[in-house]
Amino acid sequence: MAFVVGHRGAPSLAPENTVPSFLRAIEAGADFIEVDVWRTDDGEVVVIHDSRVDRTTDSEGPVSELKLMELKTLDAGGWFAPKFRGVKVPTLEEALAVIKDRASVVVHIKETGVEENVIGILREKDMVHDSIIIADTDRAAVRIKELEPKIPIQADMRLPPKELSGMARGQR
Repeated sequence: MAFVVGHRGAPSLAPENTVPSFLRAIEAGADFIEVDVWRTDDGEVVVIHDSRVDRTTDSEGPVSELKLMELKTLDAGGWFAPKFRGVKVPTLEEALAVIKDRASVVVHIKETGVEENVIGILREKDMVHDSIIIADTDRAAVRIKELEPKIPIQADMRLPPKELSGMARGQR
C-alpha cells in the first residue's frame, strides 16, 4: 500500500509549513501531511523547517530565541508570492486543527526536548493514532517510545539496536 505524503504541505503551491500549504496538500489528496517542529523561547511548539527564521520569513534569527508573540509578527508567506503576504508560522496546535479529520500527520521532531510537548498536543487533538513521528536523534526516538509506545517512528538510529532497546527500558 502506498501513501501520498505532503512534505511540508504542498511547498510548490504555497509557502512550506504554513496553513495554506497544508490545505493545498489536502486538496491535492495527500494521505499524510509532514510538519517540522521546533520550540520557541517561551516553550511553544511551532511548525517551521529550519532552526532559524531567515529563509522562510521576513526576519532573521533562531526560532529558539523568539517568543511565540514575536514569531507571530513575522511574515511567512510574502517570500513565496504576494498573495501569501501576511501568512504566519503556525503552532503545532494550529496545524493539527487544519489537518485533523482530513489527513494523518507526520511530525518531524527537529530538536531534542520537545517530545513531551508533541505527544501532549497529539493527545489533546486525539491524533496519536493518526500520527507518525520522525525523530532526528536517538534520544528523541527513545523518549517518544517511552511516552507513547504504539506510535510509529522513523529514525536514523546511530546506536546499535541492543543499546537502543536498553535505553527504551531505562537501562542507560
